[in-house]
Amino acid sequence: MVTLSGNLLVIIAVRLNFRLQNPMYFFLSNLVVIDICFSTTIVPKMLSNSLSQDKTISLLGCAAQMYFHLALGATECLILAVMAYDRNFILLGLSNILSLKILFFLLFSLMYMLILSGNLLLILMVRLHYQLQTPMYFFLSNLSFIDICFCSTVVPKMLANTISRNQSISLWG
Repeated sequence: MVTLSGNLLVIIAVRLNFRLQNPMYFFLSNLVVIDICFSTTIVPKMLSNSLSQDKTISLLGCAAQMYFHLALGATECLILAVMAYDRNFILLGLSNILSLKILFFLLFSLMYMLILSGNLLLILMVRLHYQLQTPMYFFLSNLSFIDICFCSTVVPKMLANTISRNQSISLWG
C-alpha cells in the first residue's frame, strides 16, 4: 500500500504541477507506472497465499510473473537509458518551500525505511523458520533482495537532492 500510494502521489504531483510537465518528469511518471506494475505482479499472490492453506503457484502463474517482471525490468532500463543519454539532469523536486521539502524528505525517508525493513523482515523470516524454507519463499526472499536493490539505487539520491542545494545528477549517476 505504501508503494502504491507513494507512486500514485508522484503521478498526481507530475500531472498537477505545471513546472513538472517536461520530458524528464514524463519519463519519471513512466518509471513510477512500471514500479506499480512490479508491485502488483508479485504481491497479490503472496498476500493470497499468506491467508490460504494452499501455498502453491501454478507453472503458468509463475511464468506469467517472471515474464512481467523481466519485461518491466527491461522497459525500466530502456527508459533510464533514454533519460540519461548525454545529459546531466537538474532535479526540480516537488517544492521549493522549505517546510514542504522537509515534509517530503521525512515522508519518503519513512517509506524507504518501511520498504527496507519489510523486505529485510521477509528475508529474515524465510531464513529462520523451517516451514518457510520452500522454493516459493526462497524466490520471494530473492525478490525482496532485488526490491531492496532497486529502491537503494534511486531513493538515497532523491533524498539527498530533496534537502541539498545541488540537485543535479550526472550521466553516470
